[in-house]
Amino acid sequence: MPIATPQGTLDFKSVDKVTFVGASSNTVIDTTTGSLGVGVGVGGPTSNLHVVGDALITGNVSDLNVVSNVNMLHTANTASIKLNSNVVAEFPRSKKLIKYPRVAMTSDNQPTGYVSSASTVEGTNYAWRVFDMINPEGGSGNRWRSGNNVYTNNSAGSSAIVGTAAQLSASSGTPSGEYILVTLPEKMCLKRYSWSGMTTQGPKDGEIWGSNDGSSWSHVHTFTDGNSGWVSAGSSTSDYGNYPDHRDVGEGNVAFYSRYAFIITKLAGGDIAASMRKLEYFGVPEHDPDADGTDVTVKSYPNVPNTDWLEVYYNAKDLENGTVSTAAGAITGLGGTTNNGTAYGGVTVSDGAFVLDGTNDYITTSALGFSGDQPYSISIWFRSDRPQTDMTTENGIYGFGYGNNLTAGLSWWSPVTNGTSSLRHWHSGSAGINFPYVTFLEDTWNHVVIVYPGGGAFNIRAWLNGVERMGVNGTGSGGVNNDFNWSTSDTVVIGDWYSGSSVRGQSPWDGKIANFRLFNRAITSDEIYQLYAYQKEYFGHGGLGMTLKAGRLGVGTSEPRAALDVRGRIMREYNPGEIIEELNSICDGSTVAVLSGSYKMANVTAGQDGTASYATITGSTIIYTPPPGTKRVYYRFWYHWQAVEASGISHHKIQVDGNDIYGSASCIASQYYSNDHANFPVSVEYTMQIDMSSNNVNKGQFTSWTGPKTIRVVFREYNGSSYQCKLHQNEWWDGTGASGNYLIMKPHLTIRAIA
Repeated sequence: MPIATPQGTLDFKSVDKVTFVGASSNTVIDTTTGSLGVGVGVGGPTSNLHVVGDALITGNVSDLNVVSNVNMLHTANTASIKLNSNVVAEFPRSKKLIKYPRVAMTSDNQPTGYVSSASTVEGTNYAWRVFDMINPEGGSGNRWRSGNNVYTNNSAGSSAIVGTAAQLSASSGTPSGEYILVTLPEKMCLKRYSWSGMTTQGPKDGEIWGSNDGSSWSHVHTFTDGNSGWVSAGSSTSDYGNYPDHRDVGEGNVAFYSRYAFIITKLAGGDIAASMRKLEYFGVPEHDPDADGTDVTVKSYPNVPNTDWLEVYYNAKDLENGTVSTAAGAITGLGGTTNNGTAYGGVTVSDGAFVLDGTNDYITTSALGFSGDQPYSISIWFRSDRPQTDMTTENGIYGFGYGNNLTAGLSWWSPVTNGTSSLRHWHSGSAGINFPYVTFLEDTWNHVVIVYPGGGAFNIRAWLNGVERMGVNGTGSGGVNNDFNWSTSDTVVIGDWYSGSSVRGQSPWDGKIANFRLFNRAITSDEIYQLYAYQKEYFGHGGLGMTLKAGRLGVGTSEPRAALDVRGRIMREYNPGEIIEELNSICDGSTVAVLSGSYKMANVTAGQDGTASYATITGSTIIYTPPPGTKRVYYRFWYHWQAVEASGISHHKIQVDGNDIYGSASCIASQYYSNDHANFPVSVEYTMQIDMSSNNVNKGQFTSWTGPKTIRVVFREYNGSSYQCKLHQNEWWDGTGASGNYLIMKPHLTIRAIA
């Protein structure tokens, strides 16, 4: 019977089990197994805590200590497991990625709430035509085209610059350029988008901006190097829109907007108008009542980077926005360091980063106290406001010196005008080291680490965004590999270089630096990744978790697009004989990216005459560093050979760092007795073993190959005045006896790294 007023404590002694029987379920306390069952059947609890139905906890729980298993049978729309204050596992309600607009537009104002407009329109090429998915291949008339003369016609073609004819809002910070604007009936978070451009009128560079009121706009994404994939084959329209350009916004975008503007800041060629079609947005709706699925997300939280031997550490993350005082010590050392910094030229703090205007802004440290050949490591999170392709002079990001006339530093250069030194660490009195064709990510944050273990500038190593880059010894200062001769009064300048006893000021950094670390030792590769992983998610370089969504597993992404979607590099053990990477390219000036880095191919545009002395065959040289796990390096160079006169004879061989690989030597001799009839392709190839117990370079055997080595093919004629030959050239015959023009045959280079 019910008791109206509690009477005290009900104490059961020596009782093994207490069962409270309900109409269809029971509450059971089993003291022999230490089990509690709530809502269980007649069989009782099958685990230490067995709850059937919903569990609702209100109020505060100081500690819930579960030893053994927790069986969660039902949760709400989102459940999570926490360790301390960090969520380590989530079970969120799944959200579907949806294409927008969700209807095929047939006018600029749809009854379903979709509205489109454009900055300018030529004729009947209205804005809505880029969203017409019913008839997207309907010929040149089914497109949007801007008005004429809204872009500056640049005869160079690839760098047409916009005028100022269009801008969404002068006060919102949006860039100038023709634009397509779409208004949605609901807010959406953009995850990726695609479009098709039309030859020289297609978008090359541009930005996506979002808004919820049409007047206040926020930057969403920037794209560069858009293709010109929309082409027509004569009068046919069958190729229109068949080659769309796809871009991922990234996991860091979480903002929802009801308006999106596609702004074209630069055209694919020298034209006066913009044109495009098939614009598609893919995103997640703010409210999705039909999303019934469940994702499983497992998160990891990185270790805080080591602070031992940390000499200088500045971080703007917790500083208030505004101008940094130029008083000494205005920037306080962090992480246990006592080396304070001084800002000059109007350095400001904005959104957790030091802002440098590219004119006269920089930060200096106090004296480091280093002496002699001090090892060091530097870590920087940085962002550039200037495209790397515009850096026609060296742009210094940091430097040090000048107490003992030691000046050195790190710079970025344009990969177009100075690709062999696109990333360079120079050192006065030494040749320093270059990292050819290394390019940072534009319009986003990047992480660079420099490690110097001592023993001369050639030992400097560099990592960009967690990946080590290929270094090449510089040739300046006579190729000297000097130590870093530190003086105790030497300091560091951030955002520029020293020249003599003052800041150089020639090409200071134009952009932002979030934090700067200087260690007085060479940190390890594990510590380098620790520094990168610690803030990679914060700076938009992918997530630190794994997501299982609709049977797809994503590593570093919450929206997996394949059965296994890994964002980042995969490191694993390779089976013997397995190809780890293959660099394969025609020698046409292109840049090829593989696991070990990016390599710039030579552009062979002319034939090469032989002489009586050995000369490097154009196109054959590559400075190569194989990836970890490589046991063999296979090199193959294919090129064309021609007898200039009767019985042309030549000798060809491979060299590694200037040393002959004798096994690769070959003699090519023509047996024809009339000119120009011996024309045929030649392939020089060799496989080098790089895990031998001793070196035998002439046989291509090395104990290790962990740094850059130069591979090339050299050749000479039998005699400089007779038996002549020529490379890369072939006389074309059509089979009728009539000869044609001499054609340049571009060579082909292949390198395989084999486990």
